[in-house]
Amino acid sequence: MREATWQVKAQLSAWYREEARKKIFQARVPWMAEREEWSAYFSRLKKSKEEVMMCLRDGVGVEHQVKDSMLTAVAAFYQELYTEKLVDLEAVQLCLRSLIRTLREDE
Repeated sequence: MREATWQVKAQLSAWYREEARKKIFQARVPWMAEREEWSAYFSRLKKSKEEVMMCLRDGVGVEHQVKDSMLTAVAAFYQELYTEKLVDLEAVQLCLRSLIRTLREDE
């Protein structure tokens, strides 16, 4: 009886391992789960994930090839992107007052 119980447990364990392996594979290869064919698109996608960025050009046009320089450029870009900009409220009001036409809802 113990031998039969052990065999069933071993079979269940092997089945669960195999199912887990299948799920992991499908998670890594989403196109397979959707029954799509392997194509040049997926080849390029896989290759792009393997390639390392060797150079980064900032907004001024300067190329950064050293990792620390690239990270500094990225940090500066996002800091500028998300930093609150000062707005001249008087200029905005002047612009709004100078509008001569009101748009209808369908325009």
